Amino acid sequence: MNQAIFKALKPGGNYVIIDHHTREGAGTTDLQELHRIDIETVRSQVLATDFEFQTESKVLVNSEDPHTVSACRDIMTHTDRFILKYTRP
Repeated sequence: MNQAIFKALKPGGNYVIIDHHTREGAGTTDLQELHRIDIETVRSQVLATDFEFQTESKVLVNSEDPHTVSACRDIMTHTDRFILKYTRP
């Protein structure tokens, strides 16, 4: 998906990702059951597509989230989330 977005964006275009944190180091193991991903996995996948990292926002961080429940629609606005911004060079 990252490669398709890279190709679709013009140089200078921004790519913003908002997703739900999982346990640190969990990689993609919680994708199916909990709908969560490790931020470092996202970072490495996006950078491998040649995007340039711009910034990270902490406005959706929720330190009370145990990272063990599904990020389904019922609680999705209360989970610990990350926002990453990249630019196509």
